[in-house]
Amino acid sequence: MSDVPLPLLTPPWIDYVIQQYEGKPYFADFELYGSVSDAMKKHADAEPREQKAANAERSAFGFHPHEPGANCPWGTYFGPAVVIGEHCGPDIKWVDAEVIAYWQSRTTAARHPLMRARYADLVWDLWKAVGGQRPHVEVARTAIDGYISASQLAETEHFMEVSKQLARALQLALAIGDKKRVEAARDAMFAFFGRVDGPYGWMILWNTLDRFSKLVPTPVQWECLTAGLERQIQHVDSLPEGVQPAGTTEMAGRLAQYYRKNNRENDARRVILAAGRAVERQAAGVNAMLAHAWLDHVYVLYTTYGLREDAQRVLLTSREKATEAQANMPTMSIAFTIDKEEFEKYLDDATAGNLDETLARIAAHHLPDLAQVRARVEEQKRAHPLISMVSTTKLSEGQAVARTGPAGSDPEGALVAALAQDIVVISPFLTGAFDRTREKHGLTSEMLVSFLHRSPIFQSEFRDLMSQGVDAYMAGDHVKAISVLVPQIENALRRYLQLLGQPPNKDWRGDATTKLEKNLNDILEREQVIKDALGEGVHLYLLTFLADPRGHNLRNRLGHGLMTAADFRREISDRVLHILLVLALGTPLETGETPNVQSQTPALPFPPETAEE
Repeated sequence: MSDVPLPLLTPPWIDYVIQQYEGKPYFADFELYGSVSDAMKKHADAEPREQKAANAERSAFGFHPHEPGANCPWGTYFGPAVVIGEHCGPDIKWVDAEVIAYWQSRTTAARHPLMRARYADLVWDLWKAVGGQRPHVEVARTAIDGYISASQLAETEHFMEVSKQLARALQLALAIGDKKRVEAARDAMFAFFGRVDGPYGWMILWNTLDRFSKLVPTPVQWECLTAGLERQIQHVDSLPEGVQPAGTTEMAGRLAQYYRKNNRENDARRVILAAGRAVERQAAGVNAMLAHAWLDHVYVLYTTYGLREDAQRVLLTSREKATEAQANMPTMSIAFTIDKEEFEKYLDDATAGNLDETLARIAAHHLPDLAQVRARVEEQKRAHPLISMVSTTKLSEGQAVARTGPAGSDPEGALVAALAQDIVVISPFLTGAFDRTREKHGLTSEMLVSFLHRSPIFQSEFRDLMSQGVDAYMAGDHVKAISVLVPQIENALRRYLQLLGQPPNKDWRGDATTKLEKNLNDILEREQVIKDALGEGVHLYLLTFLADPRGHNLRNRLGHGLMTAADFRREISDRVLHILLVLALGTPLETGETPNVQSQTPALPFPPETAEE
């Protein structure tokens, strides 16, 4: 007797579920997945071979299609729908040759085109990953034909599912070089979205054409696509104020791009104006934050197509809306308690030793720990994946001054934002350390200025000005302290640049015969020698606090007169003084040595990551 097991067979109680879906015109994957799951719960005592066949059916519609570039752990089109730690659901580890053979048999047994397409696509996609073999090309053809046929059964509400399935049909047809099926999938897309005739449908179709550059629509299809988008813009123009403009600016941008490419500049400007003015009118009926976001897109469109007067008008309105939005933003605060005894111990430890040791320790310890911040960002991505997919916009002075992408695609932006938070969280400890230093060591302005000027980056001709700034800090005059000392940071960095063998000045507007000094942004953003000399942690700290709009951006806000009286406060002065200390200790003192007290640094009694949580 042979020991080879019989092929997996569909249990009758699963076949009953499948037959219910065979008679439907169209259904979503998750519907069949849910029905099979319910049946499995009712038959939990079924024998193992039936359970395996049932799970093959459930997994067939549980695997989640991944878009190109998406992070699928197996490098396949079909991936897990859910990932929690090391757990994947469904998991490819469960799929073996028996399951692949079962799906292959179902490609011919199933009558519904959507089922045939899914089974065949799974075999095509996973067989090589599971068994190292590539199935016959006929499997891919079955999947393509099934997706195309299923699209003809779908209704308008299924446009997202159908768009993905037809895009997959195109991908498969192009992969196997089947020109006939490429054209059939293309025609199916135009036919389906012609029936849907909605804004998102036409945009999905246009995005698909961008994605598959080898796909060439017919002249009639191009006309159909442009006419569909024109209809949607006209429809949006007829809507009352306050109605969501449904991607109007994106549609107009695509149309205008097409018209411009075909030397139809008047049509390009026409659709831009029609869409832009429709959105302007609708923005009058929504809250300020939403209005600002809509108008921001309109401004970009107007600017791109040379509509300068319209762009300036929208920019003014957008600024008014952003200012209103800022005024109405809710304030969120997090309270935490610091144990008094622990705080006192921390201050005693921070100020132990002589004055030089104390100042060096304060400088070293109150730098944000870059490795710790980076680890926290990664942990947040893992623990809160949905939040990590959200981008943020920072409003200031009635405008969007910075945009930070999702942590997964903009790690630098996420790191700068996290550093900016840490700077705020550890401010009370820096303030306490400075106060205890004055109390314990009798710190005076002259003592502090003398310490700073032992470093060659602080020049003697600016010592009197530095003294006035530090005097103001000691007296609690934070307007004067910040206004005087921030330019000295910039001055010190120019001097540092010169000590490193690089010029501190540059050509004025490209004219090699005239020069001007490099500013803080020039130095921190463009001078690699400074980045290397400071090290990544100190460099990013300075950039975040002084010159990055995603962070505190102190120097630029000060230099452009954007700071209000409330912005000139103690914790900002503390940070400015701290940066001066960091820079002084970043270059050799007059003795040729820099105190190394990093190992003596006391731990904060309330770690930043705990405070943020």
